[in-house]
Amino acid sequence: MSRPVSDLNTLLSTLALDLRPGVWAFETTPEPVLLNGAIMLFAEREGWTQIRPATPGDLANNRWCWIELGVYSDLHAVGFIAEISRILAQNALPCNVVAGFNHDHLFIPEDQCARAVEVLQAINGGD
Repeated sequence: MSRPVSDLNTLLSTLALDLRPGVWAFETTPEPVLLNGAIMLFAEREGWTQIRPATPGDLANNRWCWIELGVYSDLHAVGFIAEISRILAQNALPCNVVAGFNHDHLFIPEDQCARAVEVLQAINGGD
């Protein structure tokens, strides 16, 4: 495994995208019961937020693509997600961010995923 990167310029210039398969949905439950296929469970005061595979019954505004930012971002890196968010916001693209130990993950509305990938790929001029 590579060493974590904290330098903002290096993070941005080496950014690679991994569009993970599937369509995902956010859900909240009162108890920490892991839903079928859930990839995240997080405790909030109001309940347990989960990200799980989307089903045909999910509303159109709760269908998300998952983009893994393929750079080992240091947990102490400053400004990386702020810059990613700024670029997405300039392009009117919403996202929900999940920070993992090794990578950051973006959840983008399914119908805007292709545009988000295009915008993010332009950050370092690559794919």
